[in-house]
Amino acid sequence: MTDESAIAVPPALVLRGRGSRVQLHPQGVLLDRRGTRTTIPPTAIERAEATGLGGRTLRIVLTAPSGDGRTYRVRCRSAPAVRAFAAGCATTLPVRDRDERRPDGYALVRTAPVPAPGRQPLSRTARITWASVALYVAGLVYIVMAARDPAFLIFLWTLAPVILAPSVFCLATIGGAALEEWGLRVRGVTVVADVTGTKAVDGTLRYTYRYRDADGVERTHVSTCAPWPEGSTTAELTYDPAHRGRVDVRGARWKAALLGAFVVGVLAVLTGMTLGGLCCAVLALAGPWL
Repeated sequence: MTDESAIAVPPALVLRGRGSRVQLHPQGVLLDRRGTRTTIPPTAIERAEATGLGGRTLRIVLTAPSGDGRTYRVRCRSAPAVRAFAAGCATTLPVRDRDERRPDGYALVRTAPVPAPGRQPLSRTARITWASVALYVAGLVYIVMAARDPAFLIFLWTLAPVILAPSVFCLATIGGAALEEWGLRVRGVTVVADVTGTKAVDGTLRYTYRYRDADGVERTHVSTCAPWPEGSTTAELTYDPAHRGRVDVRGARWKAALLGAFVVGVLAVLTGMTLGGLCCAVLALAGPWL
């Protein structure tokens, strides 16, 4: 009789041949060939063995009431891979008595079209990158074909992305952080937190703060910002109720003012660089008409 509990979870082995792919799966053996997938359950397999010249052919024999049934063959270049697959397949087969009547294995086999892999949509960054490259190439072709003397215009068109790319990236990064900080000041809730511990990590002190939010939930926050005044056992924390991960530890006012002035100066420089890059691009495109 068949012991169904002896069917083990197979290793995820894959064997590839010419135009064929066979895989061990909890459902059994999956054979992909000529656009179709043949699913052979373990109860339909009599044995799997390595045969042929050098043992490079996998032979799967199905069960049949009168003896050996239909066979499937997959030839692979790697003999060890074939032997490993046959051994792995053998571990999934049910234990049968020698004189036990076998079912018609071919009747248990199922064939269906091979599932097409889902197409992964491009990320937002990839779409922006490809669109920028396409626009740049189209602009370059336009300048070369429309301008009588395109050398200077090509120089401007080449200079534009050199200025725009880093300035726009930095402007988006620093500007986004500044907007996030401003949103924390506008929407944030301020509470008093207890300093529960300090720990040095790679030479930097990290402070652990424990506080109870407006909903009465006790939370902890780890930050490199020290409590103010120095040596205090409590500190004021501002958190965003809509984004619990956005937490700011209140420090000295002069430090906040200095940081704000630095950020404003950097944003002004980056904005100027962005406008300069845009001017180069506009002049290069308008050059053939001037």
